[in-house]
Amino acid sequence: MNSGKFAVGALVRITSRPRLKYHQIFMPETFHLTEDQFEFAKRDAFVANRALDAEGDAIYQLVGCPGIWHEDTLWSPALEADPELFSYLWSYCGVFTRLERAACAHLLIVNRESRKLGFRGAEQTGPEAQAAVRSEHERRGVPSYLRRRRRSLSDDPEVLGLAAEGLAAFMKRTLDRILAEYGDRLVVNRCPKCSGITRTATARLCLHCGYSWHPVAL
Repeated sequence: MNSGKFAVGALVRITSRPRLKYHQIFMPETFHLTEDQFEFAKRDAFVANRALDAEGDAIYQLVGCPGIWHEDTLWSPALEADPELFSYLWSYCGVFTRLERAACAHLLIVNRESRKLGFRGAEQTGPEAQAAVRSEHERRGVPSYLRRRRRSLSDDPEVLGLAAEGLAAFMKRTLDRILAEYGDRLVVNRCPKCSGITRTATARLCLHCGYSWHPVAL
């Protein structure tokens, strides 16, 4: 049973304002965010308390930060990859290998399908979840939405090796490799005011602080 991946007393970082806003708009029944919580985006805080909600997801109270925080709005800088940087590099920088892309696709299928089987939190893409989803697909067939996209769980031993420890470990290890290999050669579009990562590689409006650097017509 999921008890939450962050222990009481652990140091966590709240995700960015754009990601909090996304959760509020598209999944309000799960995340229950209030307007004052947005002021704490990207803030580091210690876990004061944790519990499970009605869906079995871990939720937290944080020291100095009001409200209830769903586990998906938090991450650990010490143990996990920055989800915003990972997403940006995935979409715009072409620095992932073929095997890494296949492993990520495999884990995203597991992440979605294992939830239907009762897995939550850190367990949702771990070895047990991967085995359970594969068994379910063998028993009932690959879901139609995956068949339409011609996607399925990978059988490639190299891909499965990359995915073996779950999504969080895969993201951390892969991002560490990319940063070590490319370093300063990585070009990430950041806001010139707050240094937040923009939504796209060509964006000139920051969703973190609202600053715009579009050319001004004279």
